Amino acid sequence: MSEKIIFILLGWSLGLLSPIVLDWNKSKKDKAVFKDTFKNELDEIKYRFAIGVMDLKMHLGELDQELLKWLYPIVVNYKGSRPQENSIKFINDSLALSEDQLKRNVKKYARNQFEKGLNLRKHYISVLETNFPMHYFDVKTQNYLLDIRMRMRWMNEEVENSSYYFQLTFNEEITGINRKIVENNLKDSYHSYAIDTKLIVDSISKIVIK
Repeated sequence: MSEKIIFILLGWSLGLLSPIVLDWNKSKKDKAVFKDTFKNELDEIKYRFAIGVMDLKMHLGELDQELLKWLYPIVVNYKGSRPQENSIKFINDSLALSEDQLKRNVKKYARNQFEKGLNLRKHYISVLETNFPMHYFDVKTQNYLLDIRMRMRWMNEEVENSSYYFQLTFNEEITGINRKIVENNLKDSYHSYAIDTKLIVDSISKIVIK
């Protein structure tokens, strides 16, 4: 009799545990899928932002070999769908130049580009702006993700600033020293955008999603 009761209780407890085990397995699978998808999104952002830093530095006439060496492994190791052959060729060709040759080429390009302005874009990692499951990641990764979100917000503020100062450059009433101030503010805005973009790329590079 006691054995029957034990088996009945055991069967009852296993019946209660089964959905819990199923939910746990489903949760593990969902977590793995989320992490994989999120990693792919970060890799895309890393590549696009790295190329963006290069373009911005070209526009400012500040592209140098140090930045190209930073950029090269990011572009070469990129596994996404965006074409990178032209970028790799440009980097290799530029690194083959002396520092002085590269500086002259970049300055010449920048002189022809600055008055055109830059169409800086706002960026968001939508999942970081919602109910992001931070508990899926270790503390170090959480800190990197919070830093990325913060810097992306700063970048978006600079989009507004740069647009404002660029529009002021068309105001013919702003002349002399005031015009110089506007142009310097525009450059400072571009610089801030480039700095935060590069730091976001560096943060993504440090993230290891297991």
